Amino acid sequence: SYSPIAYVLCFSIGIALIPNQADASHIRRPIYPQFRNISNPVGAYNYGVAMNNFYFLAGQSGRHPVTGQIQGDIETQTRQALRNIGTVLSALNLNFTHVLRSTLYLKQMRDVQTVDRVYREFFQVPYPARVTIGVAELPLEDSLIEIETIAYISSVGMVNLASYSIILIGLFNIKFNVY
Repeated sequence: SYSPIAYVLCFSIGIALIPNQADASHIRRPIYPQFRNISNPVGAYNYGVAMNNFYFLAGQSGRHPVTGQIQGDIETQTRQALRNIGTVLSALNLNFTHVLRSTLYLKQMRDVQTVDRVYREFFQVPYPARVTIGVAELPLEDSLIEIETIAYISSVGMVNLASYSIILIGLFNIKFNVY
């Protein structure tokens, strides 16, 4: 048999975790920010899709935001692709520290070391999970790299959970023993 305090605590935690039905954050939402310094998508896709607090960003190439051209070597294209990702993240009030995972598509696997060097200019330890895949072709003719990312921002619901727990602990003067 559990004490009434245990039941109240479990009930409060359960309430904190129930999604707010008035908030459609649990529904997939396309990302349509107005970017001044990023090229428009060239196909039937969005800049990304948000679901809950996850942001699935479309692949970015080294396409220049003003000219729409892809120019330069792998170093130049990688840097531009990461700048493009940074622009999308910034428009969502995120940055590179919010990135959980990135997938890199390279036309030449011999470019991995150069790409990694540029990648480290944008990402710091702890790095996100990463997959690098060699491909025969990319959608844009002169493209040497495309990078897609998944980002995450902390959930407000979890903040509510912590707040409710702290209130209950204080209210009922619950003490925890650490062994």
